[in-house]
Amino acid sequence: MGRLVWLFLFLCTATGVSSFSASTASSNVKVKENEGVDLTCSYSADFGSSPRVEWKFKNKKGSLTYVVFDGNPTASYSTRVSMYSGSNLRFSKVTRQDNGEYTCEVSSSNSQLAQVTVVLTVLGKQTTSLHL
Repeated sequence: MGRLVWLFLFLCTATGVSSFSASTASSNVKVKENEGVDLTCSYSADFGSSPRVEWKFKNKKGSLTYVVFDGNPTASYSTRVSMYSGSNLRFSKVTRQDNGEYTCEVSSSNSQLAQVTVVLTVLGKQTTSLHL
């Protein structure tokens, strides 16, 4: 059995098999409305020094839109979103409409692909009412 494991590892190394992957520091992020938040995305070294990074947003109704396309925030996000460290997404201010799933998609020049999803929950302002 030990020889089979060794042989498998040797063949993977010899043939250049790699594990293209993406990950996040937190897959469920909660933030208060009108505050800023960071969504993180890191990727394996297999992608090289300049992979293509895109962020997509799927709202609670299932609509899918780009937040970042080809490394740049799209027009509808450009005033409140920026990228940092190559793949992380920073919101300067979130609204309730930002509730949903954000997928970081990383691709290489040779068509390797990995993705990771972060669920963002925007918490509304709590109001207190006085009942008499």
